[in-house]
Amino acid sequence: MGSTRTIFLSLPFFFILLPLITDATDLGPEKNLQNSLKQCKEIIKNAQERLKVGSPVTAEIDELKALYEEIKASHLLLEDRFRLRGEEIKVHGAKALVRHRLMSDNYSRALRDYLSLIEGLSPGVRDPQSAIRNIETLLDLILPKKKRPIFGSLPYRGLHYPSREPNQDPPIKPAYRGGHKVVSPDDLKGTEEAPLSKEIGILAQSLTWNPVLIYEWVKNNIETEWYWGCMKGAEETLRQRRGNDCDQASLLIALLRASGYPARYVRGVIEFFPNIEKAKTLTGIEDTSKIAEYFQKAGIPFKPVVTGGKISNIQIEHIWVETQVPYANYRGAILDEHGKTWLGLDTSIKVTGYNYNNPIDILQEISLANLRDEYLAAIQDLTPLEYVRASIEAYLQTRNPQPATYDELLWRRTLIPEVMNILPASMQFKQVKITHEYREIPNELKHKVRFVVNRIPQPAGNEILDVTLDILKLSNQKIAISFEPETIEDQEIINSYGGLDNTPAYLIRLRPVLKINGERVAVGKDGLPMGQEYDLTLELISPNGVERITNRHLAGNLTVLGIVSQRAIALASGFNPEEEKDAEQLLYEEAIRYIDRWNQAEEELASLMKLTITRPLPTVVTLGGVIDVTYLLETPYGFEWKGV
Repeated sequence: MGSTRTIFLSLPFFFILLPLITDATDLGPEKNLQNSLKQCKEIIKNAQERLKVGSPVTAEIDELKALYEEIKASHLLLEDRFRLRGEEIKVHGAKALVRHRLMSDNYSRALRDYLSLIEGLSPGVRDPQSAIRNIETLLDLILPKKKRPIFGSLPYRGLHYPSREPNQDPPIKPAYRGGHKVVSPDDLKGTEEAPLSKEIGILAQSLTWNPVLIYEWVKNNIETEWYWGCMKGAEETLRQRRGNDCDQASLLIALLRASGYPARYVRGVIEFFPNIEKAKTLTGIEDTSKIAEYFQKAGIPFKPVVTGGKISNIQIEHIWVETQVPYANYRGAILDEHGKTWLGLDTSIKVTGYNYNNPIDILQEISLANLRDEYLAAIQDLTPLEYVRASIEAYLQTRNPQPATYDELLWRRTLIPEVMNILPASMQFKQVKITHEYREIPNELKHKVRFVVNRIPQPAGNEILDVTLDILKLSNQKIAISFEPETIEDQEIINSYGGLDNTPAYLIRLRPVLKINGERVAVGKDGLPMGQEYDLTLELISPNGVERITNRHLAGNLTVLGIVSQRAIALASGFNPEEEKDAEQLLYEEAIRYIDRWNQAEEELASLMKLTITRPLPTVVTLGGVIDVTYLLETPYGFEWKGV
C-alpha cells in the first residue's frame, strides 16, 4: 500500500515537470527567430550601401517582407510558449514569475515594434532611407552584440620596472650582531610562508634535526632564482627545488624552527664578495652593465658601485636568516645545550658558484630573424621552437664534420656543491647595512593576487566578488571560478528543469564562487543572470607594484586559472589520478601543462641564445569551458555546455 501511494504522488509531479523540461531544451523556435533577425540585419546593411549610391532597394525590401512571415510565425509560437511557461512557473515563487514576465514583456514589445516597422515598409515608401534606418536602429538595440573571438592577443610583454635603489631606512642591529637576543615563542612558531607542516617535518627529521645538515641541504639542493619578495614560501620552494633569497630563507627558517631552533629573517643591503666577479658567476652574465639591467628587470633594488668610472661591484637588497644554535662545539656540528649563539646564515648566494659549459655560438651562422620570417610565411605543423630546432639540426647535418649536436649547443650550468660539515663563521657577502629583522615576512614583501568579478559595465565600488590571497597559497594549485544558485529559489528552479543545461537562462541568477583545490574560498555577494558576460580581473600585487589582467567570461561557465610561481610542477594536492577527471580537473591539468611547455620553450631558447631568464611575477593562464549561448533578442535564453 505504501508503495502504491508513493507512485501515485510521484506521477503528478513528473507530469508537471515534463512540459517544462521539453520546453526548455527545445530551442528551435528561439534559434530560428534569432537567425532570421540576423539575416534581416545583413539585408539592412546591403540596403544602406545601395542607398548611399542612389540605387533602388526594391529587392532588399522584398527579402525583408519574405522574412517577415517567418519571423511572425516564430513570434506566435514563442508568445504561446511564454504564456504556457508563465502558468507552469507559478509554483516556483515570485522571483521566477517576475523574471519571466520581464523577459516576456520586453520580448513582446520589441517584436511588435519590429513587425510594425516591416508592415509599414513597401517598395514605394516615400522615404526608404529613414525607414531602413529605423529598422537598423531597432535591430541594433534588440540583437546581442558581436560575440567574443575564440583567439585573442597574447598578453606577453616586458614589465619595464624602473631602477630602484635599496631601502634607505636607518640601520639596526640583528641578534647575531649584538641586537635583541631574547628568544620569544614567535621565533619558533610556524607562519604562512614558513609553516611547520608535515612535509617540512619529514625533511627536518630526515636531516636528523641537525642545523648543519639543514643548512647544507638547502644550500646545495635549492637552485637560486632572481626576483624580489616572497613568492613561493617554504613548501612551494621545497616542491620546486628552487627559489630566491626570501623563499630560500623561508624554507631554511621552517626547517630550523621545526627542529627546535629559533630563527628570524634579516633584511638589508649587501655587496658581492670579493667583487663583481661573484655576481657574474651567480647570474651567468659577463657584461657588468647587463648585470645591473638584469637586477632592474628582476625588480630587485640595486645600486652600482662605481670605481674609476667603471662598475666595480653592485649592492642589492637581500634577505637572509639568523638562528640560535649550539655553536661552541665544532660550530653546530655537535648538538648539545652549551654555547648557544645567534648566527647569520644565507643559502641563496652560492659560495662555490657554478660550472658553465662553453658551446659554440651557432647563431653567428644562422639568423633567428630569418627563421622567424620563414615560419610565419607558411602554415606550420611545428611549434616555433620545434621549427627552430629542426632548422638548426638540418643545418648542422650539412657541416662536415658536424661541429656539435643540437643539445650540445645549449648553454647550461651546474651548481658546485659545498660540504663543510660545520656552520660558517661569517657571511659570504659584505653586509653594507642591515635595516630590518622579522619573525615573519611582512605583507609589503609578499606577492599576492586580487580576484575581482565585476558586472559589465563596471559600477565603481560594486564588485560582486573581491578577495586577495597570497600567491604562495596558489602556485600550481587548482583554482576555479564556478557558479552556484544565488538563492534557494534559484536552486529549486534548476532542480525542476533537471539541471542547469535545461533551465531557461533568464529565469535564474548565479553567484560566482572562487575555489582552491575544490574548497570554497570566497563567494560573490550577488548573482548574475546565467549566460551574461562579466569581467574577471586579476591584480598581481608585488613589492614592485600592481599588474592587472582583465578577461571577459560568461556567468555559469567554468573558468580555471593556472598560476605558477616560476616552475610548473606535479598536480595539486588532493588529486587522485585513479579517479575519473571532471571538467575542472581537465582544465587545471591543461593549464599547468601549457605553462610548463611555455617555460621549457622559453628556457631552451634562452640557452640557445646564452641569455639568463628572470620572472619577477608569476605566470597566469585562464581556461574555460566551451559554451553555446542561445539568445532571444539581446537576452541569454539557453545555455549548453559543449566541452572543455
